[in-house]
Amino acid sequence: MKKAILAVFVASVLLVSLAGLALADKPTGFDNNGKAIGLTSDTGFDQYGYNDVARIFSGTCHSWYLGKVGGIDADATAYCGAYDKDQLVMKWNAQW
Repeated sequence: MKKAILAVFVASVLLVSLAGLALADKPTGFDNNGKAIGLTSDTGFDQYGYNDVARIFSGTCHSWYLGKVGGIDADATAYCGAYDKDQLVMKWNAQW
């Protein structure tokens, strides 16, 4: 009986300690290889909606044009046309 209680106690201690490791927050400001990165905002997105570390774009057609092509607002509006204010979400992998 004492062995069973001891085994349950040890198992619960191990379970609690492993659960604490699994719930630990990932450190911010580092890439997947542990190198420090300079983020342009707290969320990692730049002014146009690109997060190059996470490989995500979240913004409008207008901001996509300004971020990738450059130019002025009138160019972006002319290029995007009716889709100027449409929200876009794009994700890509390292191979792309």
